[in-house]
Formats: sequence, structure tokens, C-alpha cells
Amino acid sequence: MGSGLRGPTPDELRKFHKFRSEVSLLIRVAFRSPDAVCDLSRKFGCAPGAVPQLLALAADLAPARRRIVVHVGSQTQDPAMHVQAIEVCRELMGEAAAGGHDLATLDIGGGFPVSYGAPLPSIEEYCAPIRRALGSLAPAVRVIAEPGRFIAAPAAVAVSR
Repeated sequence: MGSGLRGPTPDELRKFHKFRSEVSLLIRVAFRSPDAVCDLSRKFGCAPGAVPQLLALAADLAPARRRIVVHVGSQTQDPAMHVQAIEVCRELMGEAAAGGHDLATLDIGGGFPVSYGAPLPSIEEYCAPIRRALGSLAPAVRVIAEPGRFIAAPAAVAVSR
């Protein structure tokens, strides 16, 4: 899969064959995000170019319910990587549909920044370009987001040595 990225491998897909009627397959696609405080693409996800090969194998081995998942990193200061990831995934979903693979769900992950003292744009400003990019998806695509830190971080702040 190149680029040192980790993602689903053919051997991992084979593990799901006997459970194919009980589970969904999430193909996590990695996008390097240099401005993220924690770049999760170093640990999780495959290169976008690996998706067609994985889908072809999944058609024979893995669950019928398939989703594409991205996460551009934690505390991502610029929404541009979200937009790029959505655009690439839109193309991947179109190619998958042309090949007979249904990828009707896109999970855009999280990474929405929270202010820890430094000024940040409002969530509405931050998400405006993301919303525009999501508007380019087919109407039937289900979109999921995981704004965990954005929701939970304001609850408490701890300072320690």
C-alpha cells in the first residue's frame, strides 16, 4: 500500500469472511495533515490508491456493507485537508459505484479544533468549506462525523506538573 501507511490488508479482509453477514467493513483512508497536532495518518489508514484493490477483494471476502472513513488528524487548524479528503473520497466513491461497489456512507472523522487559549475561528467558519465540499457528494451518501474532542474538550481543563 506504499507510503508507510497502515490500512486494511488482504489478510485482514480474509479474517472477516466467516462474519460477512454480521459486520460492516470500514476502509480508512489516510490523508497526511501537517498542521494537525496529532497526525493520525501515520498510524491508521491506507493510501487512496489502495482503495479500488481492497474493494475488489472485499467483494469476494468481506461484508456486503462497506463504508469509507477518513480522519485528517486531531486539532486540525485548517479545514483544507477535510475538503481535500472529501473530494478524493467523492472520486473513490464514484469509481467504486462504476465498479459495482456500494460505498453509500462517508465518515469524515473528527479533528475539529478546540481553543486551548489560542484564538480559533468559530466552528461555523471552520466548517463552511467542509459543508460546501459535502454538498458535492451524491444526495444518497450518508455522512457521519466524529466531533468528539470538539464536544468534550470544553467540559474541563486540567493543569498539572
